[in-house]
Amino acid sequence: MHKAERRHEERAKLLQQLNAEYQIRRGLESDVLALMERVRALEAARPPPDDRLLNQESAAALIGVKPLTLATWRHKGRGPPFIKVGRNAFYKATDIERWLNEQAVVPITKTET
Repeated sequence: MHKAERRHEERAKLLQQLNAEYQIRRGLESDVLALMERVRALEAARPPPDDRLLNQESAAALIGVKPLTLATWRHKGRGPPFIKVGRNAFYKATDIERWLNEQAVVPITKTET
């Protein structure tokens, strides 16, 4: 084989190698772009942090009562609004916040007569 032929073969191998690396990078870039788009879609679908659902224990801790008290309130039709899923009750953090604000008592000062 002549020197020129060897150089040509070496260049051809190098080009094949570079092409293979390019194809791998291109595939990785498209995978990354697809993942980024998926993350954006998931982030857009995520409810705001204040709208998260709390189970009975977490809701009771947020209010400052025992979980059994919440169960009693539900049974009696009192307490914050809840969502029933099967046998489980869940509370939206925003509903609890609103309900707590509604429970505020404004003290009345006595006037002396």
